[in-house]
Amino acid sequence: TSSDGSARFQIQDKITGFRVNAEGTLDALRFMGACMDSAGNIQNVLCMKHVLARGSESVIEQHSAKLTLVPSATAGEGHGEATYDASQLTVMLSGLPGRMCVEVGNACLRQGLRLADAALSGPREVGPRWMKNEIDLVHGSERVTIRVVTADELGAQLKALQEAKSKYGEGLVVVDFTHPSVVNAHAELYATAGVPFIMGTMGGDRDALLKTAESSGVQAFIAPTMCKQAAALELAVVRMAADFPGAFAGYRMDVVESHPSNMADTSMTAKTMVQAFQRLGADTKVDRIQKIRSEEGSMALGIPKHALDSHSFHRFTLTSSDGSARFQMQHEITGFTINAEGTLDAIRFLLSRKMAGDKRHVFCMDDLLAVGQPQYAFSRRR
Repeated sequence: TSSDGSARFQIQDKITGFRVNAEGTLDALRFMGACMDSAGNIQNVLCMKHVLARGSESVIEQHSAKLTLVPSATAGEGHGEATYDASQLTVMLSGLPGRMCVEVGNACLRQGLRLADAALSGPREVGPRWMKNEIDLVHGSERVTIRVVTADELGAQLKALQEAKSKYGEGLVVVDFTHPSVVNAHAELYATAGVPFIMGTMGGDRDALLKTAESSGVQAFIAPTMCKQAAALELAVVRMAADFPGAFAGYRMDVVESHPSNMADTSMTAKTMVQAFQRLGADTKVDRIQKIRSEEGSMALGIPKHALDSHSFHRFTLTSSDGSARFQMQHEITGFTINAEGTLDAIRFLLSRKMAGDKRHVFCMDDLLAVGQPQYAFSRRR
């Protein structure tokens, strides 16, 4: 549980009877026999790790499509600590007046990072009742007024980006939390303007997004979730699938995910976990993911009423064929604080890679996680 109670992660297993342990014992006996049949390769002491590492050949063959995994060793020419004066950094928001962008803006003010005086947004028809020409963000005695540039006027957003780059220099970075329908268009916009960007918006054509980022030459950080803890659990399962294929053969996995009603796509976290557990041998499919977008459905999962428009819930339940064993992972996040804090870490990471002269220019959450809990030496803005 996070310090403010807005995020909770839970892993649980429930096993009744002895059947699942008896089957594991038989697997261990078969593995020992296989080792004895392999001349010269027998080990004196074996453990479950060796059985798991061998996996199930039939499962490996069935799910031969490899999951993409970025080794931590390739995250750059070393992740040494890099310093960056916060007075040189300016964050331009893309997605105002959306609540996630507002939360990121407030987090920037709390931590002394400067906000650009202009922000991007979608067309007015998306939210005609709450779209404004200007947004005020307040922290303590500090008030920042930000002009909102919508996509309605052709060329207005590119002009705003170019003006911001001219005004704030090379320390300008865009943080995008908009809508899946504009992910690719926005990436091309940032590439054209030559401005580094953080893409936290889910959906869109992810292959095209990566291609745009790679070919543009600008620094980019792309992640479907900015919650480092959720991303770490997801990555751990992906790595487990690579190390122990077939470990959950004979199990069925059911997935439930809940997000606010304005989230159009199925959660990418849920999709990635399904792909990983397929390689682990579980019977699960993306089209079986239960996607909850109604207030009643979310509240039935325990989401409080005040968080119906600002939550993320995932539950993965693995059940053995006879029902005697069940493994469950669940996480629920309310509000935007934990994602906003992760976004600021991504901003710092991206700029630190730039200052370190990293040859790579497109990064993801795996790269940020690989550095652990970095102690960035950022001076506060004066």
